Amino acid sequence: MLSPASVLDEGQLEAISNTSLRILERVGVTVHEPEALSLLEKAGARVDWPRSRATIPHRLVSEALCQSSPVVSLYWRDGSRKLEVGGDNVYFGTIGFPTAVVDWSSGSYRLSPTSADLQEAVRVADMMENVDFIMPPASLSDCPAGRMDRHQWMISFLGSEKHIVNQTFGRQGAQAALAMARVLGGKAALSRPFLTFLVSVTSALTLRQDAAETILEGARAGVPLCIYSGPMAGATSPVTLAGTLAQGNAEALAGIVLAKVSNPGVPVIYGSWTRAMDMKYANVAFGSPEFALLRVASCQLAKHYGLPSAGGGILCDSKVPDAQFAYEKMMTALLPAMARMNMIVGMGLVGHENVLSLEGLVIDNEIAGYVRRALQGVSVDEERLAFDLIERLGPGGQFLAEDHTLRHFRQELWVPDLTNREGHVLWLQGGSRDIRDRARERIQECLSGWEAPRVPAGAVQEMARFL
Repeated sequence: MLSPASVLDEGQLEAISNTSLRILERVGVTVHEPEALSLLEKAGARVDWPRSRATIPHRLVSEALCQSSPVVSLYWRDGSRKLEVGGDNVYFGTIGFPTAVVDWSSGSYRLSPTSADLQEAVRVADMMENVDFIMPPASLSDCPAGRMDRHQWMISFLGSEKHIVNQTFGRQGAQAALAMARVLGGKAALSRPFLTFLVSVTSALTLRQDAAETILEGARAGVPLCIYSGPMAGATSPVTLAGTLAQGNAEALAGIVLAKVSNPGVPVIYGSWTRAMDMKYANVAFGSPEFALLRVASCQLAKHYGLPSAGGGILCDSKVPDAQFAYEKMMTALLPAMARMNMIVGMGLVGHENVLSLEGLVIDNEIAGYVRRALQGVSVDEERLAFDLIERLGPGGQFLAEDHTLRHFRQELWVPDLTNREGHVLWLQGGSRDIRDRARERIQECLSGWEAPRVPAGAVQEMARFL
């Protein structure tokens, strides 16, 4: 396997880390949750109660990191797979929470995705072999806004056995998600967790009440927490990438400290959506080289602390699956994967992470397969060097019918699903279909072939009580 990619040397990592620690110790974070502030104060943070601000000493950060594991195990609900998040393992997943959707059958845009859109997206993701976990990729317009998270959890749980990563809207939302998980999995829901709470630390340097409550509830239950921040260079953080990394790192560490002072044993994943503003259009630039560089750098920071990593990737600013989509998606998938970011989150979205595209989802599945093969590199041993075979066949030899080819071609050569490699004559005879045509066909196949996961008798009705 190829060695991990890097963009920072050890001295640069130390400089960013030390700046983050200075930020926490001298600037601090605003925490809009009294219980969280009390826990931090009891652990040794200095709390300015009138301003709801906690400054966190280096010692607390060191203790939190020492209490963290370099690998977090995330399970599929049916027990068929375990994701070992950490080390050099790379997993891909969908992402929330777009506010628009591209209709896959007509290509038309519309605002306000519905539960039906999310159901389709989860079912297609369930059928994609390179989607390892699911984050509900839709902000729903047909349910109460304050309870949208509960509907996302329920639709995802009923649509797939894969591991679910999702937000919760504070204490009550977290408790509802935990209750649903217990209905489906009993005690195993937490001992072999098939759900992870996603928690955002708001830039700049703020823990909202709902985020702090989610950390506290998740920590007490022992549910894995993916704690991230998404400062935007030039807007909610310094325009310099180093300054944005230092601030974003401080924000993520603050969330991890809060989790650990609540429960030292809670599994935590270091997340990062550090990004940059496009100064021409005043929009976020997900498909930019800076976004890809920030992914690699944030992954290095996680590894520097011995933490499993997660973050945005396989993302784009393009509005449709076109040439811009292709190069932006590939670069924001390949670079973080080469850095060995453990959870790369972005499949299924276009348009600055705001638009759900099922065409994009199945194409992203293809990109993820391509990247996985690239990460495998080139295996070299006597069998693969094949000297005896070359010697036996000699000049003019033909290798297609050899047993050696049959033994190795499936491992050596990536076989795509959507990618067109047929000759141009066959392509013309087949209707000159492009990848979007093939993607729509694949979506239809997925929706037709999807089978609902098994749930205990009465589980749907019981889960609906928590909506």
